Amino acid sequence: MNTIPLQHDTPVIRAPMLRRALISGARRVIAQRDLLNKINVFPVPDGDTGSNMAFTLGNVLTGERDLLNKINVFPVPDGDT
Repeated sequence: MNTIPLQHDTPVIRAPMLRRALISGARRVIAQRDLLNKINVFPVPDGDTGSNMAFTLGNVLTGERDLLNKINVFPVPDGDT
């Protein structure tokens, strides 16, 4: 487990757990881009919010993978972000 109990059993989120959670969330947005496009009505019902978010988060995942590979913290193979 990646948590450390503190006083009153308050869990702490460590960096690896936070990283996995953010990657998982980004992947879910990317996977659901079509649904997000369909429900996009504010501020303009242009139907591209899901695509825009997927594009942005895809670049975030690629940048994160490339950065980790560059500094050699955890070499991450392509397709595993």
